[in-house]
Amino acid sequence: MLNKPSLIIAFSIVLLLFAGCAYNTLETNWGSSYEAARTNQIANPEASENMNPVVGLDGELAAGNMEIYRQGCKGQDQSTTYNLRLGGIEGIGER
Repeated sequence: MLNKPSLIIAFSIVLLLFAGCAYNTLETNWGSSYEAARTNQIANPEASENMNPVVGLDGELAAGNMEIYRQGCKGQDQSTTYNLRLGGIEGIGER
């Protein structure tokens, strides 16, 4: 009869041999999460089939809207102040 350590070693070897034959799902699902995320981000999958020109906003009106948008941004302060706090030291990076 085999002693206990030999039996444990034999059982471990058999277990490792059968573990090598286990089914691997990684290769069958490889990239499916990426493909699902990319597909879900498309708002209209049939958009490339519609070759009609886009209508609804002429060039002059669009240019006027862009000028109003640009004028609205000019009134804001463009300087940015970063205040970092490292332990008890304050004011690092202030201008």
